[in-house]
Amino acid sequence: MNKAQKIVMGFFTIALIVIAVLAVFYFRANPTGSTIIDLEANSSVLYYGETCPHCKIVEEFMKNNSIENQMEIIQKEAFSNKTNAEELLKVGEICKLPKEYIGAVPLLYADGKCYIGDKDIISFFQEKLNISASA
Repeated sequence: MNKAQKIVMGFFTIALIVIAVLAVFYFRANPTGSTIIDLEANSSVLYYGETCPHCKIVEEFMKNNSIENQMEIIQKEAFSNKTNAEELLKVGEICKLPKEYIGAVPLLYADGKCYIGDKDIISFFQEKLNISASA
């Protein structure tokens, strides 16, 4: 093996070690391998359940008031999607919600705060988007 080949092999070996170390740190911090949202980067995330009656109230309000045309909202179903459910739990912990509310839907994370329940979420939309209470 000549000197150039040894140098290339050395760089290759170092690169593999760095990748392995980064992978170990990633899976320790995030054992399921799921991607947890960066709450600072995403302005608004709505967690809901497909069969949740309070979520349906929020959905209807959003539809009737064209909320998604006025602000960007990422919607994540948390009843049948394990990754979204795990993320919802983490968001509840980040917001320091009482234990009985962690994992509950509907939950809106917006402007650095958690809004939980149809009344709280609808009030947020009304205030932020200047929508009258009768709308």
